[in-house]
Amino acid sequence: MNILCNALEKQVPWQKDVIPEIVSTVLECRSGLRKGQRELKEETWMFFLGSENQGKQKIARELARLVFGSQTSFASISLSDFGSKRADSSNEDNKRKRSDEPGSGDVLQRLGEALNENPHKVFFVEDMEHVDYCCLKRIKQAIDSGKVTVSDGVTVPVMDAIVIFSCERLSSMLRACSSRRTSNCGDPEEMKESETKQDKGPSVYLDLNIAIGDNIKEDDDEIGILKWVDNQIVFRVKEQ
Repeated sequence: MNILCNALEKQVPWQKDVIPEIVSTVLECRSGLRKGQRELKEETWMFFLGSENQGKQKIARELARLVFGSQTSFASISLSDFGSKRADSSNEDNKRKRSDEPGSGDVLQRLGEALNENPHKVFFVEDMEHVDYCCLKRIKQAIDSGKVTVSDGVTVPVMDAIVIFSCERLSSMLRACSSRRTSNCGDPEEMKESETKQDKGPSVYLDLNIAIGDNIKEDDDEIGILKWVDNQIVFRVKEQ
């Protein structure tokens, strides 16, 4: 563990406070100590929170080198790319894909395709502020099952991949999901319950200036994202 921590601190010394937690999470998952809902679990799911994107990417790339042997074992998936591609498409194409909002399908489809090519990588999923409620449900299913469902219902095993979701403000993602909870991605009873909760407003937003444990309780996160992943890491802004 010390070897990994020292290597990461050398690359990102200003984030040395969070590095031991990242390393211990990865090692516990890969050694089978964090089984979650399954007996066999090798993969790691983490959330990197905060606006310090340089540090997040540097740590993710160095993890790829240290764990999988090369920084070429790093793959970035940006949800903002999907939006720009749709802006260039025709109106007819937009109509045909109108249900395919940023993060609703593209991100998991692309993650599944990348996993199918080579699961032994660090997958860095950026711009999670654009994700919607349906996508979060599918992410939960992937974490629970250890498989990502792509087109035509095909499932791709995550195996020993390290999947890192990144967003600057969790509150932005929670607001977006709360405002689109009525999307057609669940059964009728769940939809009715979701609409009732939506009327009450979102339960909690995360202040990234404080540690998660200080003001946030997992029970307050009605979407449940804090419970699904193996760990949530708050990155401090780099001091000038």
